[in-house]
Amino acid sequence: MTDNEYMHLAIEQARAAAVRGEVPIGAIVVLEERIVSAAGNRAIADCDPTGHAEIIALRAAASAIGNYRLTGAALYVTIEPCAMCAGALVQARIARLIYGADDAKGGAVRTCMQVLDAGRSIIGSRLRPEFLPANPLRCSNLFLLLGGDAQTARKIKGFNTEGTEITETDSEEARL
Repeated sequence: MTDNEYMHLAIEQARAAAVRGEVPIGAIVVLEERIVSAAGNRAIADCDPTGHAEIIALRAAASAIGNYRLTGAALYVTIEPCAMCAGALVQARIARLIYGADDAKGGAVRTCMQVLDAGRSIIGSRLRPEFLPANPLRCSNLFLLLGGDAQTARKIKGFNTEGTEITETDSEEARL
């Protein structure tokens, strides 16, 4: 499968989360070209502040392979991970992170913080964050595509304060 195909599976997990009334975020863990786990947000349903898609997917992947170290695995997630999730990626030794949208409100990979940079100095992690350069995953459209509300969408990079999409000609920061 390609990166685009894996990301589309993460989007399906996000859609399922939205149907359950959760924030529409989805994640897929891939190891040796095999999907070992998939999850959407469950913080509301589980009454668990750690119920983010990334955390749930990491736990399920570790359980599936019988090792808390997911060395060599890739995580596909629909939005930039928060500090908690980015820290978990470092601890799990995820090799590759592919995400579809920056999160101006709480992204901890490059937008608000760079947790992965600190992780490299702490444990020598070689995690490489990557954007998926597919047009349907532009950060300006992803959250609304998945059923998110306009107020939250404005907090995601790619929207101005009125909720209008920022185009590439409007700002260099709107690009993935």
